[in-house]
Amino acid sequence: NPAGNSATANVTNANLASINVAVTNRTPVPVTPTGLSVFPANSLALIQYDHAQDANGEEIATAYKIYFGTDSNASNGTPVTFAAQGPSENIYILRNLTNGPTFFKISALVNGTESATSSVVGPVTIGATTGANTVSGLITLPGPATGPLYVGLYSQTGVYFVRIVSPSFPGSNSYSISGVPSGSYFNFAIVDNNNDGEINVGDFDNTDNDGGPSLPVSGNISNADITLTSAVST
Repeated sequence: NPAGNSATANVTNANLASINVAVTNRTPVPVTPTGLSVFPANSLALIQYDHAQDANGEEIATAYKIYFGTDSNASNGTPVTFAAQGPSENIYILRNLTNGPTFFKISALVNGTESATSSVVGPVTIGATTGANTVSGLITLPGPATGPLYVGLYSQTGVYFVRIVSPSFPGSNSYSISGVPSGSYFNFAIVDNNNDGEINVGDFDNTDNDGGPSLPVSGNISNADITLTSAVST
């Protein structure tokens, strides 16, 4: 977005004229994203990263690119590019992965100009989590879904989630997440109505309120239910 500012103007006891602002196009240089984290599920990976921001707090990137592979350089898979969503969204769900050890790295793009890639993360074992505690419940939607439903739990120590490919409406959708270590979590549900792997306009989700009250997990839980609304803002 074009921007500009005037030179310093000192206001004393008289009107000032010709305080002009020259507005020009900005040419930001892409910056390598940091903080890459990868959380596995069956044929899926939830990607989190830290945005590259300028001094005004604006996101520099117009898109991001995920590289992955079974090699230690994360290069023998087909990279996936997704649109930047602003500094409040830093999640992308990578789908159709082959279960097994996988490496990942990320870069940022500004209108096609790409940054250097981040350090490689991995190997991350893609596949359903197993062991420890199981959390299950029902998800109720506000309307028909046109994309998959993702249900999970997150804390500062990890994210555990599953996908329901064709969620039903009306009625409830049952889910079960295994391999959840004991701790305190927020639970979340996202219907990716445009099936783009991101949380954006048109999706049903509860991520703006941290998934509601915290959910303590110290054993199996069978009633971690969520009712989603269709509000686009609250």
